[in-house]
Amino acid sequence: MLIYIVYDANIAIKIYIASDILKYLQNSAPIDYLCGSNEREMNFNGIIVGAAVFLIIGICHPIVIKMEYHWGKRSWWVLFAAGLAFSIWSFFINNIVLSTIAGAAAFSCFWGIHEILSQEMRVLRGWFPENPKRHDYYERRRKEVPGLSDFPSHKHLKEKVSK
Repeated sequence: MLIYIVYDANIAIKIYIASDILKYLQNSAPIDYLCGSNEREMNFNGIIVGAAVFLIIGICHPIVIKMEYHWGKRSWWVLFAAGLAFSIWSFFINNIVLSTIAGAAAFSCFWGIHEILSQEMRVLRGWFPENPKRHDYYERRRKEVPGLSDFPSHKHLKEKVSK
């Protein structure tokens, strides 16, 4: 019950409207509006997708490093094919969580293409170890890329450390 003293008709109407809005908000309107449901249940979909994306990124990082080490930047097409496969697969999955996870895996693979090209530059700068079987390739690339001719290879770094 709302008790008020009427000084002005406009104030009384505003107070009455404000009390109705408060009652409406107390009955769960914001939660229902934001969550899109009339029931107050916990929804773990966001946490599941977040954990899966975290795991996918954690798996893709060492895969990119190993791919560049063994096959070089020319292995980008493997990531492209995997990204394309995950993208197509995500269209045909009926479960929204699994479809979202497949889409995240697809775009992690697409981002891996960029990372594999960047990984070669990290190797050329000496930040990551180079494959000794491909040492000639790396030396040739250091001469081709402007500003990298000053960076020594890991082979030379190991000799300096051992002395």
